[in-house]
Amino acid sequence: MRMSKKNSSLAIVTAALLAVGAGALPAAASAAATTTTFATLPSGASPWGIALDSSGNVYTANAALDTVSKINSSGTIVATYATGDNPHGIAIDSAGNIYTANYSSNNVTRIAADGSITTIAPTPAQLNPYAIAIDSADNVYVTNEGSRSVTKITAAGSASKLNLSNTGTNPHGIAIDSAGNVYTANYAVATVSKITSAGTTTATWATVGTMPEALTIDSSDNLYVANWASATVSKITAGAAVSTLGITGAQPSGIVLDAAGNVYTSNFGNSTISKVTQVGGSSTFGSGISSSWIYPRSIAINASGRLFVTNEATNRVSTIAELAAPGTPPAPTAVGGDGSATVTVTAGSGDAATSYTVTASPGGRTCTVTGAAGSCTVTGLTNGTAYTFSATATNATGTSSGSAASGSVSPTITAPGTPPAPTAVGGDGSATVTVTAGSGGAATSYTVTASPGGRTCTVTGAAGSCTVTGLTNGTAYTFSATATNAGGTSGGSTASGSVNPAPATAAPGTPPAPTAVAGDGSATITVSAGSGGTPSSYTVTASPGGKTCTVIGAAGSCTITGLTNGVAYTFSSVATNAVGTSTGSAASGSISPVSSVKTFETVKVTQKITKTAVTVITAVNVPGAGKITQIATTRVAKKKAKKAGVSKKKKKPKTKTRCKATKIVKVAGSFPMTCKMNKKSRKELRKKAMTLTIRTTFTPAKGKPTVKTKIVKLKRKR
Repeated sequence: MRMSKKNSSLAIVTAALLAVGAGALPAAASAAATTTTFATLPSGASPWGIALDSSGNVYTANAALDTVSKINSSGTIVATYATGDNPHGIAIDSAGNIYTANYSSNNVTRIAADGSITTIAPTPAQLNPYAIAIDSADNVYVTNEGSRSVTKITAAGSASKLNLSNTGTNPHGIAIDSAGNVYTANYAVATVSKITSAGTTTATWATVGTMPEALTIDSSDNLYVANWASATVSKITAGAAVSTLGITGAQPSGIVLDAAGNVYTSNFGNSTISKVTQVGGSSTFGSGISSSWIYPRSIAINASGRLFVTNEATNRVSTIAELAAPGTPPAPTAVGGDGSATVTVTAGSGDAATSYTVTASPGGRTCTVTGAAGSCTVTGLTNGTAYTFSATATNATGTSSGSAASGSVSPTITAPGTPPAPTAVGGDGSATVTVTAGSGGAATSYTVTASPGGRTCTVTGAAGSCTVTGLTNGTAYTFSATATNAGGTSGGSTASGSVNPAPATAAPGTPPAPTAVAGDGSATITVSAGSGGTPSSYTVTASPGGKTCTVIGAAGSCTITGLTNGVAYTFSSVATNAVGTSTGSAASGSISPVSSVKTFETVKVTQKITKTAVTVITAVNVPGAGKITQIATTRVAKKKAKKAGVSKKKKKPKTKTRCKATKIVKVAGSFPMTCKMNKKSRKELRKKAMTLTIRTTFTPAKGKPTVKTKIVKLKRKR
């Protein structure tokens, strides 16, 4: 794992990994975070150590270029300093002086805050300086891998040697506690050594995982050790008690702690960052092997919890900012509609939300906003009832608490506006009149009135046609309309153009192809007149199936029901009057009825109890294709203990299965689930009432199962 600018093996392995791609290693569960390239270093830098100053500047020890890069908080390299050969560790003292441990030139470089550079060469010479730590008095401590020692350099620049042992210790990582005690991670012998502030050395203070590489320490003087070969973190208390925290990475080479005590390791072996909580949960940051993220060597963290990582093979510094759950959003605003309310939500504090759930009170009906802010409509509300609305915000990390309630709104129906002038087509003693919607609320019906005479007809729906009968042939008529809904009735429209009813003199010509609009198990078809005599009615026929509906008048619409959702239908029509019937029209365009069901729910339970059988039929609404399974159970009464005073362990209540049912559905809709109980159950019902728990599960073709439960009481019936 030693780094040398003369070593070409890293470049060879890097090229091989890039050729293999991200799928080369097993993927670990990723935590919610934003990972970006903070800075790109000069080509061939092979950054090793990393340090941060109090102004937000980042410093990297570039092992292959023998330099230090200073990067400002915007990610721009603003200075480059020369160091000794192959700098590994880097640290900054309280005065802003930078120190590097130069592995191959066996010395330490000091870069003063003013940019001046000094080389410190301890006497006697120390071999392979590796890592650096600085205490509260600005004394610098350097581990020397080759000479198995620690060098102490005072703030004044004098150097001295602290021996560890002569048994192959190979110290790598180093840390200092609040009392000034120094600890080293001894890579070759899987131990941690302790050097007290008085200079006393305990060569084997604690035994840890295999090949301990890096150290860090918390405010309670607990040590955390990244173990390279065993891919673990060892936690060592001030009393030298050792415990192990597992990580999801390979070959951890750097380690830091955040303010909450979470541990982060840079995993050189699989190009990820691991996070380990104090309770042992582990998650992974980073995208694994990619063109910009290979061999994360060292890691640092700033006061706001932002991580900085050197990527040795790609000459980059990456940053990782964990995604926090959204804060509680402000109270939403709401505007009432007809049986609905449109609710607008905005972001609170914390990280950005990806969605919001809006909940109405009373009733609990909901709608969802997708994105960082926006609006959605809660439907199914009762007009005239006052509602308030609260919201929760969600992202990949979690969900906020509920907001304060919105102001109160009461859904109401807006009366329709005055409709436009209708159009009319004369018939034999009649006229077919077509109306369309005006402004305002949606109409549920229209009243059409003839002038002269005042005869009327009614259109049901938001638009359509009706036929005024009893008119006098040869008399000129105009027609006006009013629109109505539960909110009121509009003013009268302006008059239609004048028409003169007259007897048919010829059979109707073939009508044009009708138009069709799909409904839930139905279709509404609109027909119009062709050439020839004026039609008095039309017969519309569906294909396949042959179901029909009838339009009365010279034009208009009718609805065919009983169609199958998901099946493609076309429609043709024939026109009829007193003289005869036309040939069939060309077919309409194809439409497929679609269920209006959007959610899974058990709507209604019906009981059928005969002398010999008990059947429970549940109407189940499902929003799409999938499998419905149902099981009905009853609880089995506990048997009394034979001996008084005998204590028995509580057990879960036993249940008895009464019936099961399964159905595969291909489309959304409402489906009956028939659950037939056996003769024994019918016999029991003659003796006493029965309480059924009906558990219905819908497993969609794509997605997770959802379960609904209903409790049904069956009365005793002889």
